Amino acid sequence: MILMKQKCLAMQVLTCNETRSCWLENKGNGKFVMHPLPMKAQFAPVNAIVCADMDGDGVKDILLAGNEYQTGVMTGRYDASYGCFLKGTNNKGFKVIPSVESGFKIDGDVRDMKLITTGKNQKLILIAVNNDYMKVFKCR
Repeated sequence: MILMKQKCLAMQVLTCNETRSCWLENKGNGKFVMHPLPMKAQFAPVNAIVCADMDGDGVKDILLAGNEYQTGVMTGRYDASYGCFLKGTNNKGFKVIPSVESGFKIDGDVRDMKLITTGKNQKLILIAVNNDYMKVFKCR
C-alpha cells in the first residue's frame, strides 16, 4: 500500500449580494451606479438582452428574454418569463410595456437574441430558443 501526500489548497470564497437584473450607469473615473430593472424583468433568469432604440423615439429601449429549463428535479425549471419590452424614458428609467401592446411575447427557453437591419432598412429581432425554431420579430 502506497500513501500519497495530498496538498491542501486554499479556497477563495465569493459571495453574491445582488441577484436582480440591473443596468449599470457609468459615471466615469471608475464609478458606476446600479439601477435595478422593473419587477417584471425579475420573473425568471435573463439570458438575452437587446438594447437599442426600437420604437424610433431617440431613447434606447431594452428587450429581455430568458428562462432556464436545465435545472435540477428538486427546484424545477424557471419558466415564468415571456420576454419583456422595457421602453426607455428620458430620465434614465424604463417603463414596462405589456406584451399585448408591444407585440413581444416569446415562449420557451430563450438562449440569445440579436438585432439585425435588413437591406430595406427594416429592424428584425432574431431569437434563438433551445430545442425550438428560430423566432423573428419585426420592430415597428
